[in-house]
Amino acid sequence: MDTRTKIVDAAQFARQIETWRAASIPVAIASGTFDPLLAAHATLAAGARPAAGRLAVILTEPAGPILDPRARAELAAALAAVDLVTIAAAGLPPADLDWDAAHASTASAFVAHVLGRMS
Repeated sequence: MDTRTKIVDAAQFARQIETWRAASIPVAIASGTFDPLLAAHATLAAGARPAAGRLAVILTEPAGPILDPRARAELAAALAAVDLVTIAAAGLPPADLDWDAAHASTASAFVAHVLGRMS
């Protein structure tokens, strides 16, 4: 399966969320930068996906990104628990979960580790 098909524009994202909800499919919406994508994100995604439901992800823009938005979207879409991905834009439904605050220190520690190994 080409997981890039999970990546849609903001309008398609909003329509798909409405379609799932109209069909009584539970939906969780998470937002985060996924920059860098860490193993913790896979664990979070697996735990956040509702039983018999869907997990949708809105990618937000970090300060000083490591990866461009499309690359981050492809990585997030590759997570098995993620059903739909879009890049933050106007008109999106609000996120139920904000993963940036929870993993800011983990991401910082990871980047520091990588930079330390490079020197």
